[in-house]
Amino acid sequence: MDVAGNPNEAHSAGQNTQAAADAANAVRGQFTGAAQACADAAKEASLPGAYGGYQAHFIDRINAVLTLAQTSGINIQTGAAALVATDSDNSTGFGQAQSTLPSINRGSVRAI
Repeated sequence: MDVAGNPNEAHSAGQNTQAAADAANAVRGQFTGAAQACADAAKEASLPGAYGGYQAHFIDRINAVLTLAQTSGINIQTGAAALVATDSDNSTGFGQAQSTLPSINRGSVRAI
C-alpha cells in the first residue's frame, strides 16, 4: 500500500483552515450583539434574563467550534511538517545506498 501526501498542499490547507477560523471569530461578537439586542427589546421582565442564558449557553458552543477549527488548522500544518520530515529522513543516504548495490545479472537473453 502506498501512501503519499503533498506537504505544500497540506500546509496551504492548514493555513486556509486557520484563516477561516479567524474570520469566524466575528460570529461570536455578532451573536453576542444580537442576543443583547433581543434582551434590550424584550418587553416582559423575565425575557432579558432568558436571552442572557441563551447567549451564555450558545457562546460556549461557538467558542468550542472556533477552538476546534483553529486546532484543526494547526494539526494540518503539523502533518505537513511531518511529511517533510519523513521525506527528509528517508532520503538521507539513499544515493549512497544505491551506489553500493551490485549490478543485476540478467544472464544471457534468448529470443523466443
